[in-house]
Amino acid sequence: MSTEPRHLGKYELRERLARGGQGEVWKAFDTQLRRYVAIKQLHTNMQSDPDFTSRFEREARFIASLHHPNIVQIHDFQLVHSPDSDISTAYMVMDYIEGPTLADYIRNTSHKGQFPAPHDIVYIFTAVSLALDYAHERGMIQLTRNHPL
Repeated sequence: MSTEPRHLGKYELRERLARGGQGEVWKAFDTQLRRYVAIKQLHTNMQSDPDFTSRFEREARFIASLHHPNIVQIHDFQLVHSPDSDISTAYMVMDYIEGPTLADYIRNTSHKGQFPAPHDIVYIFTAVSLALDYAHERGMIQLTRNHPL
């Protein structure tokens, strides 16, 4: 197995941070600006679906239009078509934020029966709620009335 970093354009993929159904998130190094970023890259099988890549691009554009302290900033989006094959590479470049994800935090606390202090819970719910409200005001999140509050 090679220890050489993989490259996406000017970015060196250094460490896979997460893997999900749609793709992977990597800690990467921007070789031009000399800083770390996070890169969300679609899985290869998703990239071959033009509808899915279009939705991914719309998502990147919409998130990039949001400017809120609790929403990560998108710096770049690329949909690169290889001239040698039909394979495309779709990825978005975001701020890299050091530390655990909210999912990791929940897995390491409440899933183990270790509940955070009340002021930590209030802080987390306030930050998430403010970001959701901001995104909802701009039409990114649609609420339904199927479930009572």
